[in-house]
Amino acid sequence: MGSPAFAESVRYFAVWSYRLNAPSNELPESELEGRTLGYWELRLDDGGLVDEGAYHGSDGRIWLSVRYVPDDEHLYADVYNGQGQFVVRKSTQLKDRRPR
Repeated sequence: MGSPAFAESVRYFAVWSYRLNAPSNELPESELEGRTLGYWELRLDDGGLVDEGAYHGSDGRIWLSVRYVPDDEHLYADVYNGQGQFVVRKSTQLKDRRPR
């Protein structure tokens, strides 16, 4: 079974708030190379829900990544450093992974 047409598995944004799951200013992949500002890479499931996000600096390297963790009808965000090591669990204002 294929993915819905609207549910691209990876999308890029200039801004994303993991606490509110609010991406904005979508960037086409073709504009990432040579970009002088960092950007967010969001990974989405087949239903269009955000699984995780990674912040890339202007050089393309990952500075940090965030993965959502459900707990009693609330979502937390686990933050990892650029080497993939767990740093901290942060609270969010979310009950689901649907982008706003």
